[in-house]
Amino acid sequence: MKVELKLYQDEEWLRQMLDEQDKLLSEIADLCEVSLSTVSRWAARFEIRKIRTYSGDRSGPNNPFWKG
Repeated sequence: MKVELKLYQDEEWLRQMLDEQDKLLSEIADLCEVSLSTVSRWAARFEIRKIRTYSGDRSGPNNPFWKG
């Protein structure tokens, strides 16, 4: 019996979607009709997760949790 490999379980495909096409994990999850945590776990397994940083300064009054 052959087990069918899901797209998000294919390291090359997942890497292409994240790196080359600059897709978000949530977009890939929607495309594959699975949860975000499922795609996130596979990306972590392949060590291809990337953390997107905020583009602006988030310290002091620019931080939404700042109590000033």
